[in-house]
Amino acid sequence: MLPRIGAGRHIIASEARPLCGRAGKQQRMLSGLPQAASLLLVTLLLLGHEAVAQPAPGLQDWCKLSSNINSTSCSALTPCPTRDGYWSEPARCSIPGYPLTYPVNYDSCKVCAGMAGVATRELRDLDGTVYGSVRFFRTYGNQLLVTATLNGDAGGSQWYWEYPNRATDANGVPYKGAVLNLADPAQPLTDRPQYADPVFVSGRYLCVTWVVDLAHVCDAATSRYEYSAISNDNFYCKCYDSTRPCPPQDLSQLAVLQASVRLNLTQFAAPSSAGCGGQAAPPAYKIVGTLGSNPPQFVGDQVNWNYFVSLPKPNADCSTTPNPDPCVS
Repeated sequence: MLPRIGAGRHIIASEARPLCGRAGKQQRMLSGLPQAASLLLVTLLLLGHEAVAQPAPGLQDWCKLSSNINSTSCSALTPCPTRDGYWSEPARCSIPGYPLTYPVNYDSCKVCAGMAGVATRELRDLDGTVYGSVRFFRTYGNQLLVTATLNGDAGGSQWYWEYPNRATDANGVPYKGAVLNLADPAQPLTDRPQYADPVFVSGRYLCVTWVVDLAHVCDAATSRYEYSAISNDNFYCKCYDSTRPCPPQDLSQLAVLQASVRLNLTQFAAPSSAGCGGQAAPPAYKIVGTLGSNPPQFVGDQVNWNYFVSLPKPNADCSTTPNPDPCVS
């Protein structure tokens, strides 16, 4: 901590002992300056000696996890921040469990069927390399929370999900950086951007969470979720064809829900103690997603994942909080 200049005993030139070397040179510099300028110079000199970039908020807790401990970001104790605070911001990154110690920040008593109602799947690329995981869980009230977390990279770089996404198609239009699809198994599956980019604040992320009302799910065949006044009267489902209605679907009572998550990641090279490092050159992007039973297919410039995983309905009534309330001891 820096000393408080002007607090306690003041610095008086006549009281100071002569100093030698570099310190003496600094003292002689100060002796010829007005008092205010001297104090300013003292502060700058102290800052020059002591100012060291601090690890980013949340990084040190993140680095204690086995999935991240050997990453380049952790070995460098990088000051590079993420919008989710390295999995620590509950509003952007909800991780269920108990007790509420990092990384857990969402009490499992609020989860329908408790931890037995949490389904976890891996995020992989086309080669099967694991980049993180996805947690699916319901609240009492039939909200589905889907949290995707990214691991640390030990290969000298770090993969982030960015909003807005940097990768673009042949026309220069950015791809959706993150897409969640939900479906009834009895209906055709689609990889249209049903629920995309669950945040509104630009920046780098290592964790994102979608929150979906399962009683009013946008029908991927006819609409997409868009938070705007135009779609507000239709539970924020915006019709692809404005001349036809596109009512949402109630998927809350399905015995099995089909779900797919995919993220388009951006690689940053050489995160260090000085900062985030630069974007890899040439720019490197990678699509990772949930691993389902169907292999991905290339369609144009993108990957049609068809990576839907099956999520059985929890063995509980998720429509209302049980009595007694599991969160009341």
